[in-house]
Amino acid sequence: MVIFLLLIQSKVDLTITTKYIICFFLIATIGISHGAYDGHKGLVFLKEKINFPKLLFYSTYIGLVLFVFFFWYLNPKISLIIFLILIIFYLFSIITAFTLYFCFIHSLKNIIAISNELNSNIYLGFRSFLLKSLPITIITFLLLFLSLFVLTSIEPLEEVIQKTIFIGLASLTLPHIVLHYFIDR
Repeated sequence: MVIFLLLIQSKVDLTITTKYIICFFLIATIGISHGAYDGHKGLVFLKEKINFPKLLFYSTYIGLVLFVFFFWYLNPKISLIIFLILIIFYLFSIITAFTLYFCFIHSLKNIIAISNELNSNIYLGFRSFLLKSLPITIITFLLLFLSLFVLTSIEPLEEVIQKTIFIGLASLTLPHIVLHYFIDR
């Protein structure tokens, strides 16, 4: 995939806006879907391990999303550095490199692992994963798309896409990591 995209980048002259739009749609669909499974996985974990009310779980998860969002709003440069600290990008622009990493390395690896957990038949496992993660993926996609629509009246599209991707993902990453920390313990 990376070699293919390198070839496209060197042969096809895409505008920066087109690159940002492609990255946004990849992250808002493929990238987000592995985290969208957290709702199901968290509820299963809480039911098996401890007596934790569903409302408290979702409130805590959303609270962590909002915490990161506001921290990012108050300290955007520090937050971006923290969010990207171990990722090195030499071949592509930051948005393209992050999209490649997030969708085709991080998310795809996790989607395959989750699918395998759900069913050893990869097709049936992937189908189960899609059915369980699709509602939250659609809701998240619509919220991200709505933020693009609203914010483009204020700022240029490229800036809005960049902010939507990084702030949105950073906001979703903290509760995602916290949930998996407790599940893996």
